[in-house]
Amino acid sequence: MGFYSTLIFYRPASLELVTGQILANFIEKFFALGLSRYSGRQGVLQIKFGKFVDQDMRPSSWIAPTNTPRVGIIKEIDWDIDQYNEPLIELPKKLYPLQQPIYRAYMSLGGAMQDELAILHRTGSPQNDEDYVPDSWSLQIGPIETGKDGDFTVGWIAVGLGGNGYLFPWTLPELVERAETIAGIQSLMKLCRETWSVDASTPSASIRSGRIELGNYWPYETFDLPMDWYWGLQGLL
Repeated sequence: MGFYSTLIFYRPASLELVTGQILANFIEKFFALGLSRYSGRQGVLQIKFGKFVDQDMRPSSWIAPTNTPRVGIIKEIDWDIDQYNEPLIELPKKLYPLQQPIYRAYMSLGGAMQDELAILHRTGSPQNDEDYVPDSWSLQIGPIETGKDGDFTVGWIAVGLGGNGYLFPWTLPELVERAETIAGIQSLMKLCRETWSVDASTPSASIRSGRIELGNYWPYETFDLPMDWYWGLQGLL
């Protein structure tokens, strides 16, 4: 059985208005970081317009039950833009004219630059013969889930770095520590915080309780960190 894991950098707070122009500016700056192989590549572009990203908790996709036990069908919302062969280099130009508020979105941001991110590859482990190699970037807008099976909803927008495999014997804190040593990742974190800033307030009791519930999917030593962007994982630890 194969596994797929996505390291996410997510914003936990309610998200203000998001338009195509805001996304276009973000993606242009993301491509300039040198973390993505996007030139000459194609990818997914899915957008649903609405009032606000956090107007409700409806996911972009879900598993609908069938008459067969333990068998479901993946369903998706009715996207307003749903393209699977979008030239990535054209993404900013495609997004910039879109002035309607964006409610949900998913888009590919290119393949990962392997040399720059080699420190995040776990290969040849005697404890796990399935290598972990994150190799593709994405951007998600909507309820952001973390956990093995999307067990927890933690935010409203996330940049993802996904690939085959899973972390063991690494832990999520180890992976985050490795990621934050990479200059390009540091620049990405800065870009996210500058584009969609978060008021660095003290977390409420309910937010702190939610962090405790995340268990090993909360990669920090304390549950009292002020509100900010955080790391998480979609997939098996």
